Amino acid sequence: MTQAGSKRPIKRPDGKKSEELGEHIGRELRAMFEDVVAEPVPERFQKLLEELEQKPKPNSEK
Repeated sequence: MTQAGSKRPIKRPDGKKSEELGEHIGRELRAMFEDVVAEPVPERFQKLLEELEQKPKPNSEK
């Protein structure tokens, strides 16, 4: 978060800069969801991904 017209981060009342807060939130989210990220992709999703990869892509030229 920056002040209007300024590139400097706004200091929070607790003294943390917004970048520090963002890094803290990122660390906490990674810690909370690391087990979910490590789980294998369910077979039904894997099959769906394979089907989508095999479909011809629409011609994007106009």
